[in-house]
Amino acid sequence: MIENLPPKLAAEVLLRLKERKAGEILANMNPQKASEVVKYILSRNPEFARKISSPSD
Repeated sequence: MIENLPPKLAAEVLLRLKERKAGEILANMNPQKASEVVKYILSRNPEFARKISSPSD
């Protein structure tokens, strides 16, 4: 469902989720769409990349 949203809206939704859940969603998205979403997320929140690439247990 998130994959069907415009990239900016999808990014806003993902930024409101826990990092682990957002990472799982991004991993299951179409790679091109996920790339667009991540670019927008990183422009708003560079720290997000560290959080989704290094999950804490």
